[in-house]
Amino acid sequence: MRLALPVKFRRVFEHVCELGAKEFGLERDVQNIKNYYVLIILMAGVIDDIDDSFSQVLNAANLPVSIIVLKIGTLDNDTDSLKKLSSDAFKDCERTFIEVLSFENYKELSTASCQQLEYDLIKNIPK
Repeated sequence: MRLALPVKFRRVFEHVCELGAKEFGLERDVQNIKNYYVLIILMAGVIDDIDDSFSQVLNAANLPVSIIVLKIGTLDNDTDSLKKLSSDAFKDCERTFIEVLSFENYKELSTASCQQLEYDLIKNIPK
């Protein structure tokens, strides 16, 4: 496998938010929304457009969208920056819609570890 650079997520976040906005635009009653979007990003390095990407993430606050970032590896990357930006910006949000997890916490190949990863991936997704 070869990594492609630069790493830019703005368009990915933008696309998922557009899907969520279309869903929300069809139904103003939240109970009638039929689709909920979950974006899982596997991240092993830096985000070259972190400011633009984060601006798009802010759009997901009121949409049927959750974003999960799974940090791969032990090297420094932008997951800490993303976590800090999100915790500062989302203090007043009604729900947690972005979650940053470290794969290092789950890499042990055991049933319990796999079950904990599954639980942590879905725990903040609304029912």
